[in-house]
Amino acid sequence: GDSELADRLNIPVRRWGGNHTTRYNWKNDVSNRANDWYFMNVPDGDGDLTSTMVDEFVTANNSQGTKSIVTMPMIGWTPNQRLENDRDCAFPRDLYPNQQDFEAFWDCGNGRLPDGTPITGNDPTLTSIAIDEDWVKEWIAHLNTQFGNAANGGVDYYALDNEPMLWNSSHRDVYPNGLTYAELRDRSLTYAAAIKEADPTAQTLGPVLWGWTAYFYSAADVESGGEYWTNPPDRLANGDVPLAEWYLQQMAAYEQNNGTRLLDYFDLHFYPQQAGV
Repeated sequence: GDSELADRLNIPVRRWGGNHTTRYNWKNDVSNRANDWYFMNVPDGDGDLTSTMVDEFVTANNSQGTKSIVTMPMIGWTPNQRLENDRDCAFPRDLYPNQQDFEAFWDCGNGRLPDGTPITGNDPTLTSIAIDEDWVKEWIAHLNTQFGNAANGGVDYYALDNEPMLWNSSHRDVYPNGLTYAELRDRSLTYAAAIKEADPTAQTLGPVLWGWTAYFYSAADVESGGEYWTNPPDRLANGDVPLAEWYLQQMAAYEQNNGTRLLDYFDLHFYPQQAGV
């Protein structure tokens, strides 16, 4: 909402999240819209890279006395460039002319054959470059420079990506395989540690799971197919403990063994599944 609405509601916390935040590049102000919109890189904001979309988000929140949650990507890929008059996409018509559907203007496909089968084996570097936790630390350093650290008026909260158990569907062009229990833990520990190193006064949220199924099973379990819940291979390999519970155990074990708390808030999403809701 605008500043007038924010004044009326007195919003305590506002989140910058959603599928596009998994692949947002703060250096060029571009996000990849993934399965939401033809796997396209889309420039955000007004083109003024001295103040990116996230910078403006935090500025607006600070002006209203609202704390910010900013999503930090853990997927390992980010959009590779800013094109004002063109759009990079994962499944362009010139490389994949036989697709189920194309975006009306940019000739970007939905990444599926006419029978709905997902196209596999695409090149992630058509849209993206590989990044790691150092890229995240660099971004937080930028935010600290712009706004101060969390203790001094900067970003208070960082989310550990957005719904990672959907990467193999939402972002299958760069992450085609279902995330496992161990991969979620390892990435969470690595990136949370990087966030705490960049700003020890900030707090983290995880695992930011998408919904009910992901509380109990990994994407790798779902990917095994059939009635996977009767014999979930990844869950069984991890003591048959539901994913959300196992995640908390792992984060607590790290804190106990290392004397450092990496997870501050337990963050789950829920979407009603009943028809008509």
